[in-house]
Amino acid sequence: MLNKLFEEYNSKLPYVFFLLSLSLFLGIFFPGKMSPDSQTMYAQALAHSYSDHHPPLISFVWHYLNLLIPGTALMFLVNMILLWGGLYILAFNIFKGARISYLIILIPYFPQVAVYGAWIWKDVIFTYGYVLLSLYLSDRAINNKPIKLFHIPIFFTILSYATAVKFQAQFILPILLFFFFQILLAKKLIKHKKILSFLASIIMSFALIFSIEMINSYIVNQKGNGSNYSWQYVKIYDLTGMSLISNQILIPKTLLKHDQITLKDIEKKWDLLWEPLICDTDSPLISTRNAHDREELLNTWWSAVLKHPITYLHHRLTMWLDGIVLAAPSKNYIQKNLFIKNETLKSLIVKIASIFSYIVLMPFQLSFFWVGWKALKKNSATRQYGKSLMFLTTMGMSLLFILLFKSLAATPRYICFTFFTFFISVPFALKCLSQKQQETA
Repeated sequence: MLNKLFEEYNSKLPYVFFLLSLSLFLGIFFPGKMSPDSQTMYAQALAHSYSDHHPPLISFVWHYLNLLIPGTALMFLVNMILLWGGLYILAFNIFKGARISYLIILIPYFPQVAVYGAWIWKDVIFTYGYVLLSLYLSDRAINNKPIKLFHIPIFFTILSYATAVKFQAQFILPILLFFFFQILLAKKLIKHKKILSFLASIIMSFALIFSIEMINSYIVNQKGNGSNYSWQYVKIYDLTGMSLISNQILIPKTLLKHDQITLKDIEKKWDLLWEPLICDTDSPLISTRNAHDREELLNTWWSAVLKHPITYLHHRLTMWLDGIVLAAPSKNYIQKNLFIKNETLKSLIVKIASIFSYIVLMPFQLSFFWVGWKALKKNSATRQYGKSLMFLTTMGMSLLFILLFKSLAATPRYICFTFFTFFISVPFALKCLSQKQQETA
């Protein structure tokens, strides 16, 4: 009798721990925080007038949530449903009853994850949404459960929202959809399932991206003042970086604030972020004013890249390494807000913070891909764990390398998805490795 009660108590303890961890997380971060980007999106939500510099769908959804409860609270809670919904699936459906469930429940408290917990950011929404869907698919594959018909519209609603809020998500979309179609077709008596899954993922990706573009265009043009042509900031940033490396101004003269602007003036405002170049009162550059300026900018960018490809790669690689791969999520905050006069001590703290940078995790994530591949090749109990591990690792690493060419500038939050997929993939890697040890014992 006592043994039965003890077993029942033990079986419920992880659920209690989950609720306590969730409650603590909400207590720390509720009702969410806004950065200048978030404040801009919130202002558009209040005005019910939208631009496309930030994903307009966030502001559009926020407008209607704000009618229920003003402020960040409901947007934050939607993020929490995505985050903790995924963790619930991982802890209680995929690794049910295992001790590793406790480690899974603590993932949001790891510094590289917790630092983004409160923010209403497109990067965070994309991260939580894609991880939730990946874990749902992993649950289906590992527990040999088909995708239910009524789950499909829910899946694609979350997928569409999470893709629409992050430009780079469209490059990860085919990977997740390939996973989806592999599971959807798993029990179908169809030949060449992998080829069909691949083709279906490509076609569906194009269809979703096209639909999102149409929705964004409607929101911006019918509910706002038209496009902001935000692609121009990437080109201006690239030309600025290339100018500093090549020691010559490659930027169109129409984008210099005045004729007396020199390379030294530009260098003073150079940063890993693009805003100081254009947005500050003493910025040396301006954005385009008309279609002619935009055409000139685009032509100048292409000409500069084709004439100076090594300089372009040097600029992108330096920015990518310094601002993303080698940067700790807390580095900028420490540098700007830590009021320590002793520069040596401050530098030491920044170096200590660098242990949270992605370069520390990269070797593990690369090795996890190999672990997943080895498990997938074997017809063992961990085969589906290996498949999930490979998909998670592939998506996380893909975003990292896509940002080498497809990021506006550089900040660690651009890869919060890569950080998060790493931590989520750890239980899968441990499962595959433990099975390998048992087989060799």
